[in-house]
Amino acid sequence: MATSSLNHPAPAAPEPPPPDRGPREPPQTAAEEREATIARLRASGPDGGRFAAGLGRVKDEWSSVARSVGAKLGDWECHAAGCFSNVSAANEGKAETMNEVVTRLPSFHEWPGSKLRTGIESADGGVEYSWFLFAADETAAGQPSRGDGT
Repeated sequence: MATSSLNHPAPAAPEPPPPDRGPREPPQTAAEEREATIARLRASGPDGGRFAAGLGRVKDEWSSVARSVGAKLGDWECHAAGCFSNVSAANEGKAETMNEVVTRLPSFHEWPGSKLRTGIESADGGVEYSWFLFAADETAAGQPSRGDGT
């Protein structure tokens, strides 16, 4: 350790500033996230019927849940990278109940790809959000899957 002429320790050198990581992107709103993900799915091209079998069960089970909790499940739209549906409900409580039940369904767990639910937003006197079910070779971020559904 360096010492001064009076036998006192020299002051420690100042810490270097943290590295500049550049400007940070502002967080996306739920609407921005939904629109960006829909645009990416649509840009991936037609699905060629690859989701027909798995989506049939999803439609049946999820529509039944929506009816039972008072939510509305929109039509499913599928593309090469996956499928999505918009959900609307009278309030956030009904939306959360729908989500709790849906995430316990066999069709949810058996879907081979990753899944994404957007944030719940206020809309037209109620709330809305979207569910995305991605192809097994896709992820929510649009990157190739590692092969384990993530």
